[in-house]
Amino acid sequence: MDIKKIYLDTNVFYNFLLKEVDEGFKKSEHVDQKCKTNKIAFKIESDISTVIPIREKNLVYCVKIKKDSRIDKLLKIKRENCVVYYSSSMVMAEIFRKLQKEKNFPVRKIAYLWGGLDHILGLKIIENNNVDLKHLTVLSMNFPLKKNVQDLLHIILAKKNKCLFVTCDDLDGNMDDIKKHYYKDIMKFNDFSDKYIRKKE
Repeated sequence: MDIKKIYLDTNVFYNFLLKEVDEGFKKSEHVDQKCKTNKIAFKIESDISTVIPIREKNLVYCVKIKKDSRIDKLLKIKRENCVVYYSSSMVMAEIFRKLQKEKNFPVRKIAYLWGGLDHILGLKIIENNNVDLKHLTVLSMNFPLKKNVQDLLHIILAKKNKCLFVTCDDLDGNMDDIKKHYYKDIMKFNDFSDKYIRKKE
């Protein structure tokens, strides 16, 4: 079976890092550093799908993943399909900048939050090397975006690495034109999850 490579845009999981993982990191339990396995007692609530333990030194943090959240859907897709999730050092830079600027989180905490996301999804990181900036300039002129050009860089990386690019953004109304004239393997997150999550009969 062919493995589907999925490049996830920053906006797919930013709110998860901001709210759910951060909330999980506020509630911790001390564990024995010599203990190889950690058993944590918790109550499963009706709106919770999964509880993921993440360890930092002698503390274990439980991240509760809400049912039908984007992360829950990504996990379902991974269980039901042969997919590998990709991100990039550029996504990491965006996440670190936003969490520092908007929430004033210290770098160490952000690193652990990102580590939690990596642990949950098993992300593979694409480096940003060999991106042709002249190529980016041409794309920017043909598909002008109002805010910034990061999304175009993500699409260039996705195309170069033959990944399906999944985003929650409409690319300022340019998505259809970009798919038609530059790279067709781009999907909105809701369309992606609808396609790859198996419907119960």
